Amino acid sequence: MVSFEVEAPLLRAIDAYVKSSGFYSSRSEFIKESVRKNLLEREEWRRDFRERIEKLRKLAISRGMPTTPVTQEERDAFAKEYAKKKGVKVV
Repeated sequence: MVSFEVEAPLLRAIDAYVKSSGFYSSRSEFIKESVRKNLLEREEWRRDFRERIEKLRKLAISRGMPTTPVTQEERDAFAKEYAKKKGVKVV
């Protein structure tokens, strides 16, 4: 079990959605589903990111570029740029 505070305006919006949608029986159910969806989206983003990195690596090799590993700093910079383009907030 996890406890956390939700700001009043957000809680009102959740309650209004739960009441009007008919999809959820409680705000708790809505919040759990939202967390699940968020985790799935992040995993999908990660998978997509890894696939794109592999394509770039293969392209670089096919063009005769050195295959030395990319530094952590370079990976972080690339990840931040990709996240920005996708509209993902990096924490």
